[in-house]
Amino acid sequence: MDLQEESELITLHKQDISEGKRCWEIEKNEKYGRYMVAARDIAPGEIILTEKPLMWGPYTTNSVLVCVGCYRHINGDQRVSGCTRCQLPVCSQKCQNNEKHKNLECKAFEKFKDNFNFRNDHGEFDIDRIPYTVILIVRLLIMKEKSPESWKIFNHLEPLLDEWKNMGTWEEDQEETLSIIRDKLGMDTFEKEEILKVIAICCTNTFSKFLEPDNEGAANRDNVTHGGMSKGTIEEALPEESLIIRTKIRLVYLLSAMMSHSCHPNAEQSIHGLSDNLLFVLRATRQIKCGDQIEISYTEILAPTINRQFNLLTSKLFVCHCTRCLDPTDLGSYASALKCTICMKKTPDKIGYILACPTNTDQWQCSKCKSKFSTVNIQNLVFKIHDELEKVIDSPLTGVVDMEKHLKKYSKFLHPHNGMLTRIKYNLCGQYGRMPGYTLMEMTEKQLQRKKELCTEMMEVLDLLQPGRTSRRGLILYELHMALLLLGKMNLTSDPGAKKDLKKSLKCLKESLEILKDEPLNTFAGQLYLGAKSSAPDIETFINSLVK
Repeated sequence: MDLQEESELITLHKQDISEGKRCWEIEKNEKYGRYMVAARDIAPGEIILTEKPLMWGPYTTNSVLVCVGCYRHINGDQRVSGCTRCQLPVCSQKCQNNEKHKNLECKAFEKFKDNFNFRNDHGEFDIDRIPYTVILIVRLLIMKEKSPESWKIFNHLEPLLDEWKNMGTWEEDQEETLSIIRDKLGMDTFEKEEILKVIAICCTNTFSKFLEPDNEGAANRDNVTHGGMSKGTIEEALPEESLIIRTKIRLVYLLSAMMSHSCHPNAEQSIHGLSDNLLFVLRATRQIKCGDQIEISYTEILAPTINRQFNLLTSKLFVCHCTRCLDPTDLGSYASALKCTICMKKTPDKIGYILACPTNTDQWQCSKCKSKFSTVNIQNLVFKIHDELEKVIDSPLTGVVDMEKHLKKYSKFLHPHNGMLTRIKYNLCGQYGRMPGYTLMEMTEKQLQRKKELCTEMMEVLDLLQPGRTSRRGLILYELHMALLLLGKMNLTSDPGAKKDLKKSLKCLKESLEILKDEPLNTFAGQLYLGAKSSAPDIETFINSLVK
């Protein structure tokens, strides 16, 4: 190890602020670059590392007006005054004086405010005129002068600039950002290549976090998705009139960027809220042996292989060759499988499933009739379905009826465990019991059975694709507990299996609490844990009294 590598390793070690002896090491080779390995056996649930971010800022694209101080949806009058110094959108005096905003981009935008007009002819903020894409980049560039040590740490991150330049129109797409920074903000002391390097580092290494519906920001505080379980969390449903769109924040960490990706990871990260300094906490989800790579997922684990590979190639510049990606059956889950259209016509009662051919990347083949299909045609179909379903899943207005409608529509063409259907089912697990008209006290026995069925199916999928102590498992176990509890209580006198449901309900609750106790308290999962923990003793007493 040369002096530069030794210095870099010391810097990486200092980023971990976890208590106790370090359980990881950084290694390097040509295949993976820098990557993290276990320095000893690590148990499920054990903290691997804890890290503070180097910098953060609003997400690059927003469908709604976002405050640059607290990064929340400003859901009031679009003619809100904004920052009195730089004119960027803020939702309060507190956010105007937010340390990051006030001391970094605000001064730059204030000095050259005549070069910008963020409003339309009606005096309302125009989202398309607000340069959200440049704010994090500007903050990082200013860091070079204001915090040289942090700037030095930031430059330990791999930019992959040449690779990004070879990605189609990537360099051309940065022209507007370059123009705003160098021309409109007068930051022409930074050369084009230096700015592009910062952009490339952010493209390669940043994490994003959905801000949770709690009281940590300074803006309006009702920020929740309108029902459902989206992007890994279950959200409480509110009446439509109080709807506020959830927003994301973009963060830069050093050490956390060193971990390898796998579509079958052995660790899971959580990012705490603004009030907890956006701490990045990494935990083992299953046993990690000494010397094993520590791996997280950079993409949606439930997604089919085509979608995961496309996302990784376009956002992280690599093709994944993990055990799951090399297995046409997705580890036995069939998360990428489609129903064979030939079988549907010839033998509708015995339908095979179309899977990728491991020996020929240009073809897919039916597992039953052996009919072949071109990869291009399969990709086009998958992307078309994916785009439609993502709009359904991401819309805060999509309720149980619409979710079930789209599930039924595409179940005609996809394997029941295809990842695109599983995403909908995951959302429905939370919507049944939360959406207006489907609250726990309103649901019929049939609807409760549906919730139980969905949760049970999700557990089967998670056991294959995301096994171990994961937040998703904790959330689904809690949803299953509620369905079993209510069904058991409802059918206690008429169904001999009701007592069994009640006992399983209690078991699910206990396992759920054991997992969710580690979730950040500002998240929905953390809040769910606090509420469930306080009621757990009464629930246990109640169940025990019924199953005697």
